[in-house]
Amino acid sequence: MLLLAVAADPPPVVIVDRDNVQIAADCTVRIPAGSVIADADGDGVIHITAPCTVRFEPGSVLRGTAPGVHPDTISGTGIRITSPGVTLAGDDAAPIAVEGFRIGIHATGADGLSLDHARLDHLWRPRLASTPQAEASGDWLWPHENDAGQWRTNYGGAIIVERASSISISNCRVRRAQNGIILDRVTASRIFDNDASFLSGWGLALWRATHNTISRNAFDFCIRGYSHGVYNRGQDSAGILAFEQCTHNTFIENSATHGGDGFFGFAGKEALGEKPPPTPDFSYAARGNTNNAFIGNDFSYAAAHGLELTFSFGNLIARNRFVENAICGIWGGYSSASTIILNQFTANGDAGYGLERGGINIEHGSRNLVAANTFERNACGIHLWWDDDPGIAKTPWAAANGVASEDNWLQDNTFTADTLAVHLRKTKNTTIRGHTYDRCRTTIQSDADSDIVDAPKARPIAEPEAKPLGVRTPVGARAALAGRHNIIMTEWGPWSHDEPLVRLAAARGASDVYEFFQLPDDTSVTIDAPPQVQGLMSEPQAPGAPVTLSIAARSPGLYEYALKVSTPPGAAAPFAHTARGTLIASTWSITVFPSDIDPRTDRAAWLAQARRPSARTTERATLDLPYANGGPSQLNLSDEITAAKLPRDRFGTLASTRIPLPAGRYRITTLSDDGVRVTVRLGGLAGLVEGAPAEPTTVIENWTHHGPTTDRGEFVVPGPDGAVQIVEIAVEHFELDGYAVLRLALERAAPPAGPAPAR
Repeated sequence: MLLLAVAADPPPVVIVDRDNVQIAADCTVRIPAGSVIADADGDGVIHITAPCTVRFEPGSVLRGTAPGVHPDTISGTGIRITSPGVTLAGDDAAPIAVEGFRIGIHATGADGLSLDHARLDHLWRPRLASTPQAEASGDWLWPHENDAGQWRTNYGGAIIVERASSISISNCRVRRAQNGIILDRVTASRIFDNDASFLSGWGLALWRATHNTISRNAFDFCIRGYSHGVYNRGQDSAGILAFEQCTHNTFIENSATHGGDGFFGFAGKEALGEKPPPTPDFSYAARGNTNNAFIGNDFSYAAAHGLELTFSFGNLIARNRFVENAICGIWGGYSSASTIILNQFTANGDAGYGLERGGINIEHGSRNLVAANTFERNACGIHLWWDDDPGIAKTPWAAANGVASEDNWLQDNTFTADTLAVHLRKTKNTTIRGHTYDRCRTTIQSDADSDIVDAPKARPIAEPEAKPLGVRTPVGARAALAGRHNIIMTEWGPWSHDEPLVRLAAARGASDVYEFFQLPDDTSVTIDAPPQVQGLMSEPQAPGAPVTLSIAARSPGLYEYALKVSTPPGAAAPFAHTARGTLIASTWSITVFPSDIDPRTDRAAWLAQARRPSARTTERATLDLPYANGGPSQLNLSDEITAAKLPRDRFGTLASTRIPLPAGRYRITTLSDDGVRVTVRLGGLAGLVEGAPAEPTTVIENWTHHGPTTDRGEFVVPGPDGAVQIVEIAVEHFELDGYAVLRLALERAAPPAGPAPAR
């Protein structure tokens, strides 16, 4: 028999050179080189409205914003899909390339969607206010609501799929964005061989997603709220996020390292009863992120937790790697019936929060099996406890499921050089058997309200059964970047380690310190500044460390500068960066004192306490007091203040400086917790000589009990150009309880034209 092969006609070419191009049949998309096509009406540039297969021609890039703009000004959607049965088929030579949108690809009701080989880059992301010196509370994410599409509206994403089943996303790469892949009410789908890393929010985010397989993806360095050795907050960023009853999902052989959390799972406000139930017969029993499997993943080097899974049931956590997470490897508050077996926990908890630290921390959990794991050099191996938590105890979830810490089974775990192997507090009926301890400072610490039992027979430990999807091996692929010290944050998110970086690492008033990473050899560095400013370059202190540049003022005053870093024209690896800054050289007199008076009701009496013998005074070049959960005696302000052992709560701070300023408008910015008041007195030399300086003017007043809050105020130094006056700035700050911070920055209100100041 003779068989004749008949070549099918190639699909038509659709030229995309304008907004709102409709596609309803198989085609190849051609986008003219260099095109920038804005999504003018916000509903997508390309609309796919029927089942079809769409490819991109090689070199075609759907770009919504010109390169070089600030990421927080980007808007619009690239590709909008509203039909089932759609395939976006890219390959290495011709990926589905989308850049410069708030949302790259947005699909709704797209059952059976197949997305392969997409490249999404330079998408919307906010400028982060947190710096290497201090966290800004406004950078925290809020993933707790999404039923009305809040994630999409508030945060955007590279790939967003809503209300779909049986989809496949593979071989996609996301960079320079806040969020990678968002699955909102997606079921029975496969996500594999993707790399959504170095993002400022979430690599993969799940909302009410069930029965999905997430395999062999890289979601590394998805983080915000981190400065190595200074603060480790994470701010609800995560390699993988799962909120509101995500169940029966399998996570296998993914790498989610260097995140705020590696995996952050929360049962959800509906599951807890913090919002009305969806139906009158809604049951809270066993509600949460339940019956998920985590097998062979790497959840290491997180700013907070390797895997946080709270208010959940029946999850399997097996053969995962938890190394050097700042707080703990697994945080399982109010989680029960978990199986935690065959995992590696190494050196977790070096930056823990009080007793929350180490390998595994579970409060109010019951019937958990923790067996055949290896623990080494953790602040604590396993910590189980109950404490009084009346707010949670009143929820419908607690009424249905209970909040006891009891009936947990610890078996055949190995502890090597852990500070404390097992810690029990108000925990009942804990089985401990078959453990091996080697060089642990303490093996078991158990309070009088806990009891330990030894079962005569071990429980069987079965090898986990799961088959990964995909061909990539992301676990261990970034071993050269091991350690949290490789989390290098910029104002737009984490540095990707594959391109040059200039970063302001420290702002010390009279001096700014910049770090240079991976600059080409032919890079030149120049500083445009008055003669009172000098620069000093320092070589790296260790292999892989950055070159540093200190720009410092040599006399009192305010000085503006421009730092220009660039390669010569025609360089093989072109690079250019300009940073503008302001140096403020002055000396702050700082008085700290304990206070038993509420300054909100009796300010005069509160101020009088600063004149008591218990008050202490020192001088600093900047007003930068990150008290955090400590007080003045924890900041090393002076030997005298440290020795005074001032309280961590109920204290005050008074600070003042005098600085010569040229005529012009100035802005003061404070970060405070709790109350702050800033006044400015304009005297000038003539006024001081005549004994009649101006009355002080209040430029900032937030005299309230509040969390970390940024306030701004402006003032004017009058006079002709070049005229200089002495300006006195005075600050009052009180701390009642909890977290505390006081920071002040001064700058011109109308800075020179150019990029935003790198501060």
